[in-house]
Amino acid sequence: MKKTVVFILLLMLFTATSLPAQFNPVESAKSLVMIKITANGQPSAASGFIWKHDDWVVTSLHAMQAGAQIKVLYLNSYWRDAEVIRVLPKADLVLLKTNLSEMPLNKPVKPVTSFYTGQVKFREKLYAQGYHGGANGHRTQSLEKGDANPETLEYLIVSIPNKKKLKALGFPQIDLPVYFLNGSLLPGYSGAPIYNTDGQLIAIGDGGLENGQINVSWAIPATYLTELESTNSTQLPASLTDLSLLFSAQMQLDEDFDEEKFVNDDLPYLPAENEHNGFEFYKTKNRSFEQMYETSFDPDNLDYFADNFEENNIFIDYSTLRFDIYEDVINGIVVALPEDSRLVYQPESGSYVVDMSDYNLSHYFMLEYVGVHDTEADFASIDDAIALVDDIIQSSYGVAVGGFTIDDDYSYTLTAADQSQVAYLLYQGNNNYYDKYENEYSLVVYLTILLQDSKVFYSIATITMPVAELNVAMSTGIDCVDYYDMSTGECDYFEMLMRVVAATHLTTFANKHLTDAHK
Repeated sequence: MKKTVVFILLLMLFTATSLPAQFNPVESAKSLVMIKITANGQPSAASGFIWKHDDWVVTSLHAMQAGAQIKVLYLNSYWRDAEVIRVLPKADLVLLKTNLSEMPLNKPVKPVTSFYTGQVKFREKLYAQGYHGGANGHRTQSLEKGDANPETLEYLIVSIPNKKKLKALGFPQIDLPVYFLNGSLLPGYSGAPIYNTDGQLIAIGDGGLENGQINVSWAIPATYLTELESTNSTQLPASLTDLSLLFSAQMQLDEDFDEEKFVNDDLPYLPAENEHNGFEFYKTKNRSFEQMYETSFDPDNLDYFADNFEENNIFIDYSTLRFDIYEDVINGIVVALPEDSRLVYQPESGSYVVDMSDYNLSHYFMLEYVGVHDTEADFASIDDAIALVDDIIQSSYGVAVGGFTIDDDYSYTLTAADQSQVAYLLYQGNNNYYDKYENEYSLVVYLTILLQDSKVFYSIATITMPVAELNVAMSTGIDCVDYYDMSTGECDYFEMLMRVVAATHLTTFANKHLTDAHK
C-alpha cells in the first residue's frame, strides 16, 4: 500500500514538473494594462504590461507625447497616473512608473517577470493581448511568426518614402532585429505583450508602419527589456512632435472619452463576435481613394478604369471616394469597403456581403467575399482557384448573358516572394439582356482572388450596366468635379462603379509585398 501511495505521489510530481505551462489569457490579463495618453486635449490609447514590479509598465515609445498626461488602467478597474522613467528609442520601448505607492490597488496583479530567450520559429503560433480601439475589455489576437531574411526594419519596409520617414524619425533603429508577423496588429495594440503557446513573453507589439490600406507589422523582441531596464535615458525624443509616419497599432480616442464609464470590475474578456467561417474581421481605419491608390500593390486596373472613363469624357470626383478598411486577424486578409457600408455575414452561403444600401443606385452593384479553407480542395496554384470560380460564374450568371468572356486587358496575376498569389479577372457578359420593361443591360463581374497555403479568398463585384443611360453619358460627357448638379444620377452611378471596382481590386494580404507581376 505504501509503495502504491509513493508511486502515485511521484507520478503526480513528474506530471506537474514535466508538462509545460500553456498560454492562459485569463492569467495573462492580470499583467495587461491599457494606457491613455492625452496631449492638447486629444486622448489616444495603447496597450502595455506590468513588468517585474506592480508599478512598472512597459509600452511603445511611439505612443508617448511630450508633456502629455499618462494614465494606466489596471485590471480594467483602477486608473493610476504614470510617468516615464526609462526610454529605449532604438527598440521603440518606454518604461513607465505609476503612483501605486500613493494609491495601492485593491486587487492583486501579476507582473511578467521573465521572457523567452530561445528562437521563435517560422509559423509559430503567437498571442497578442491588448485593447482594440480603446474598447472596455481586452482581446487576445492570434498571430503567426512570419519569415523574412534579413529580419530587420530596413528590409521589411519596402517603400522608399516610408524608409526615409523612419530614418528621419530616428526610432526604432532601422537595422534593429525584429519579429516579422503574419497578420496585422489591431489598432490599440501598440505595446501589447505577445506570448508563445507556453505562455512565455516573446515580444512587444509595435503595430507597424502605416501604409495606406495595409500595414507592415512587426514586434520588438522581449530581449530588449534588459536594455530598457538598464538605460539611463529618461528623455522622450524630440522627433515625437514630428510623428507624421503613423504607427497603425496606436489608436486615437474620442475627445469626450469617459474614464469612469470605461471601468469594469469584472475584467471582461471580449469574445470574437466577428468570427465566422474561419475569418474574423475588424474595422481598423478609414482611407481616401488617393491613399489607397498610392499604396496599392498594383494599381494598373484602377488606372485602366479611370482612363476608360476619361476617354469617354466621364470625369468623376475621386475626392468623394473613401473606404473603411477591415482586417481579418486569423488569415491576414485585408478588405476595403465603400465608406459607411456594412460587412454582413451570410450563414446560409458562408460568405460576406456588403450592405451598400445607403448609396444612391447601389441596386446596380453587389460586393461579396468568399473564403475557402478546405485543404482537400488542393489549390496547387492560382489557376485551380480561377477554374473553380469560372465554373461558378458561368453557371450562376452566364445563362442570362450567353456566357462570359474574360477580358485579357484587365486580367493578370501577381506572385509574392513566399509564393502567395493574387489574380485579377474581369468577366464581360457575351450578350446584353432585358428586364420586363424592355430596359437593356449588360453584366460585368470583376474579381480579386487571393491564394495562400491552399487557402483561397474571393472578392467578387457584380456590376449591372444600364445600356441606354450609359450610352448617353458617354456620348455627351459628364463632369462630376465641377458640374455634379447637372448630372447627379450619372455621377452617382460612375462614382459608385469606381467604389465597387476599387473595393474589389484592393482586397489583399496583410504584410505582403507582391512582385514579379505577369499578364
